[in-house]
Amino acid sequence: MEPNVTAASARQGKRLVGAVVAALVISTILFAAGSMIVAHTAPTLLDVLRFLVLLVLCYFLLGGKLWARWSVVVLLGVVGVLGAAGTTLAMPYPGAYASLTLSVIYLACAVVLARNRHVSEHFAGGNQHVG
Repeated sequence: MEPNVTAASARQGKRLVGAVVAALVISTILFAAGSMIVAHTAPTLLDVLRFLVLLVLCYFLLGGKLWARWSVVVLLGVVGVLGAAGTTLAMPYPGAYASLTLSVIYLACAVVLARNRHVSEHFAGGNQHVG
């Protein structure tokens, strides 16, 4: 593949990674806020730590770190499958459809990160820096 095509593909991959990060952060915030409103609770320390880990992984994901890519793919895959399975077994309950939607978003993000050609170009194209 010629260099200009590879560079364009890597730029497209970086945009896709940015879209995945935005989808993850926004959907996680909306789901957490909705859950807290419905349950009339404040976030726990575990909720805050979980969100901070997500932000750190997203930071390195945007920076093109290969270890972050596969860490996020594995985590999203596991959480997505377990969440979808747990939600469908216990339906209907308040928030079941929101939980199932979040699981589907996580699984879709994992597939994009793992299988998209442009994303692979982004991570293979020397974008191994943060920023």
